[in-house]
Amino acid sequence: GKYRVWEQEPSVILRKVEQVEALHQCYVKHFQQNKLKLQEASQDTGQGEFECSEMYIFGKLQSFCKRLQKIADLIKKIQLYNVLTTSRIEGIDAIGAKFNGIVQNTKKRPYDILDPRKLDFDKDFKKFEDDMHDIEDKIVVFMDSCFGKVRDSYNALMLVNRFKELQLPFLVHCLNDKYVKIVDDYENEVEIVRKVYMREKESPSLAKNTPNIAGRIQWVRLLISKVMDPATRLQQDVPTLFDSKVGKALMKSVNKLLIILTEYDQIWCQRWLNSIDDVRFGLNATLLVRQQSTGRLFVNWDEKIPEIAESTKVIRRNCRDEEEEARLIPSLAKEVFSRIDYWKSVKDRLNVIVNKFEKLRLSVPVIFQEITNPFINKVNNELREGLLYVLWNSLNHQQFFGRVEKAIDELEIILSKVSDIKEARIDSELKKMSEEFIADLPDQPSTLKQFIEKITKGAAEAGSSLGKSSEKVRLAVLELIKLFAKENDMLIKLEENDMTESTENFRLMIDEIFNHFRDRLRESLVKCVKFNLDLVKKTCERKQRSGFSSDMFIANVNLAIPNVTLEPSLDR
Repeated sequence: GKYRVWEQEPSVILRKVEQVEALHQCYVKHFQQNKLKLQEASQDTGQGEFECSEMYIFGKLQSFCKRLQKIADLIKKIQLYNVLTTSRIEGIDAIGAKFNGIVQNTKKRPYDILDPRKLDFDKDFKKFEDDMHDIEDKIVVFMDSCFGKVRDSYNALMLVNRFKELQLPFLVHCLNDKYVKIVDDYENEVEIVRKVYMREKESPSLAKNTPNIAGRIQWVRLLISKVMDPATRLQQDVPTLFDSKVGKALMKSVNKLLIILTEYDQIWCQRWLNSIDDVRFGLNATLLVRQQSTGRLFVNWDEKIPEIAESTKVIRRNCRDEEEEARLIPSLAKEVFSRIDYWKSVKDRLNVIVNKFEKLRLSVPVIFQEITNPFINKVNNELREGLLYVLWNSLNHQQFFGRVEKAIDELEIILSKVSDIKEARIDSELKKMSEEFIADLPDQPSTLKQFIEKITKGAAEAGSSLGKSSEKVRLAVLELIKLFAKENDMLIKLEENDMTESTENFRLMIDEIFNHFRDRLRESLVKCVKFNLDLVKKTCERKQRSGFSSDMFIANVNLAIPNVTLEPSLDR
């Protein structure tokens, strides 16, 4: 079938163009050979010269071949600049899109571009070349803008290589100019690095939370990288650069600075290796430590452990190869780095345990402190292993945590029950008793008999309520005692009237608790009486301030000549 030029692969079109040109050359060659033979034959025979116009025979073919050559140039240029559409240089896609538009407009022409008589092609070909010159100008402007954003010579060199990968011939001269500028910038950067080192070598600027030794190694290696990486890249890209006088002088200053920086790096690498052994003390320490003055427990965490782990992370990231990593990160540092998350979880778990135990211990009321000592001592006994035997690099952490957490949970349950009984059934009832109403004064003056009857009735009701509350308190205290006896395994011993020392001590603690709540009950009753007396006083004062009658009793004055009597009498 018949295919248009743009419907075929470019390689196929170019091959066909070569074949047509070869055929044209072959025709012309044979024509020249036969023409020469006929001329020689006509001279020998004396006949007339061979006359045949070469233009007449090959004119159309020559025009067709010229058209094919332009088409081939068009296709080659499209292939050359098609890299703009696939390049990963940021921002060049806009130029690639414009190039695609030019190509599509060229391909959409309605005439047959193979027909030499179609002179529109020559105009379109000229327009295509003009558009491509415009594309080239845009690429140069774009490249200059890209280099304007680059802040160091190494990235500038990387950018040069990315533009070199485009393989556009017109960029060669521009890129050579860029190399000249990059060398000048690199020389300035070397001087800046030297000044930074001299200014900060005693106290370098480290990243936040970076350990001192690892931070110094990272800092100096960053300076080394800023000096060495551009030099290495320049030697690869422009091998002849350092053969010149200027290049040799630059290389001499670079090598001198690298020697100083490398020596600094070696010093601090050795200090890093010496510091690793310090972490052994922290790993061989017990999990817990007790403060002698207060008796409080603290997590025995050595901050050197996370420092070594973080330093290992930083140094590993800055190692140049596996051999250097093996030299700078010994087995102990690798172990710390690999287990740091586990040790941190152990530390956090210990903090929770210690804080929870301290909170429970401080929450015990003073009256219950002696009787709850066995439960607290049970937890202390389990924690003692963390004070004496269990180390950070031990393998029995989980068993230790299991026993301690179980003992703390048991203590928490007991104290929770004690707190519920004390607050909900004892304290609340005692508070209720202290606020009980006994005397409810009448609003209007009344007879003595009426007053006594009302007060007596109120006192009887209050007494009944106070008696019930007192019984509730007694039962709650008994339940509290039974709870302590049961948890201390004393219930059976008390029932059997055991006379051992431990049982007698427990009885003493029970008596102390009974006496404590008996005293509190008495205090509540006293508060109740005071509360009601104050209420009577305030009621009388309120009546006086209100302007109403402050009389409380109704009395009769009788005339008994020669005396006057008061009924009821003042004595009554």
